[in-house]
Amino acid sequence: MKSTALHTALADIEPAVGPDTAVVPLLNGVAHLDALVARLGADAVLGGVAKVVTTLDADGDILRMAPPAVILTGELDARPSARVDSIRTVLAEAGIDSPATEDIVAAMWHKWAFISTLVALTCLMRGTVGEVNAVAGGPDLAAALIAETTAVAEAAGHPLTAAELDFTTSTVIAPGSQLTPSLYRDLVAGAPTEADHVLTDLTVRARALGVATPLLDLAALQLRVHEHRLAAAGA
Repeated sequence: MKSTALHTALADIEPAVGPDTAVVPLLNGVAHLDALVARLGADAVLGGVAKVVTTLDADGDILRMAPPAVILTGELDARPSARVDSIRTVLAEAGIDSPATEDIVAAMWHKWAFISTLVALTCLMRGTVGEVNAVAGGPDLAAALIAETTAVAEAAGHPLTAAELDFTTSTVIAPGSQLTPSLYRDLVAGAPTEADHVLTDLTVRARALGVATPLLDLAALQLRVHEHRLAAAGA
């Protein structure tokens, strides 16, 4: 599920959550953590990050488009946890890489910085990573968006490592890359998107932290217009 179905899903799963239940959300961003904790209790909620490239096919099945299959999880307070170790073992047995993570909330912020950069770049320019970087100014826009997203993460207390920054940079300036995020694909298909969860929430937090994000603000505004159009049409 995506963030647009979060509250419906919470209502569905709440009766099944008991004292030994662990809920591992894999949404982008961090806004869902507050909703989960408020509804299910702090003891039930873990942090989670999925690193996959997927889309829905015509039958509504999830289609994996590239090799990575990584799920990170951990306690929100970063303490060692037997239940996290057990979950990681189950994932590994299913062929899903789940390396140990010292600070899952930081990992969530780092994924958020990456995906929000990719979303803003492709949605603002209405093209793949390769198409944006094939024209004058494209790489400069990518670099400027990276600067904004990483500044917000740093101000929030979760600076990206050099390796993570290199990965984000190399991914969003890759020549010829056909990469697009699922939010972009939803946008061009005329479907509802996770704009509020991914971009709007990031810009709200940026303002609270005193970080200027004019390009992210513009991308979020464009997507809000899209959502307003869908709402007006009854989509």
